[in-house]
Amino acid sequence: MDIRAFVSSNLVSASPSELAENFCWATISLLIEGDFESIGGYDIARRVRGALWPTLTKNACHQAREGKPCNDGPICLLDLLWNEIGRLPRGREIPKPWVLRAFRKPVGAGRPRAIVQLVLFGLASTYCQLIANLLISIFENGVGHWDKPWRLLDHEIIRDEGLEIQELGNGLSLRLLSPLKLRSEDRTMSNLIPGLIDRIEGLGRWHGVKLECDFGALRNIARSIEIIGDRTSQHSWTRRSSRSGTTIPMNDTRGLIKLRGDLEPLAPFISLLPVVHAGKDTRHGHGWISLVH
Repeated sequence: MDIRAFVSSNLVSASPSELAENFCWATISLLIEGDFESIGGYDIARRVRGALWPTLTKNACHQAREGKPCNDGPICLLDLLWNEIGRLPRGREIPKPWVLRAFRKPVGAGRPRAIVQLVLFGLASTYCQLIANLLISIFENGVGHWDKPWRLLDHEIIRDEGLEIQELGNGLSLRLLSPLKLRSEDRTMSNLIPGLIDRIEGLGRWHGVKLECDFGALRNIARSIEIIGDRTSQHSWTRRSSRSGTTIPMNDTRGLIKLRGDLEPLAPFISLLPVVHAGKDTRHGHGWISLVH
């Protein structure tokens, strides 16, 4: 399948409300048991992502392994989920059609458990069973500490289509369920919503949709939103890339923020926020946010 043609040709025009009301996604949930001592949900998600990469590579064609388009035969999942697919009119890369999230699940006696969810958007959601099979296969070789590999207990796939647009009024709080990592050049929280607009425009491409709206006006409204309560903290840390073998510096935000302003024009975008995440490294488990009215 020509993925790049799908996200750039024969697109249907839609408003932000129409995109939200027809947005489709599939959630693959894994119940795992293992040693999660001293690590948070985002770290669990990151390690699962790291284990997924070599499995995708093993099953990929040579073009996709080199980051090149793969248009021969059935779809190549490495190309679909990992490679750069194209760019939006303003030069932003079209976002990858999936996010990863995880959280520890309280249990009684016995080994700790966690839920890992991989959420697929638009075109990618139609391949949810194939991708679930890949996720399941990585646990056969062990994920986590080599002497205490995590064990898969159960899994399920849920497909959703259409999202109810929420009435936001003039006030809203955002709870960061996992660390939020903003672009390196604009780490202030005031850039969260403008960045979300760009992200959802890009995810629309995975639905065969070209978003039609006054982007300039929407960004001006987004930048006028006041942060009237900021209970966040900044964290700096490092992670090691299993792909490149290098240590990568990380900076993120955690906590709760309270917003005030003209939120209604932004309602389709903000309503999608808990589903699509925000910021960078959403495939590492970052940017998972809930709305608190």
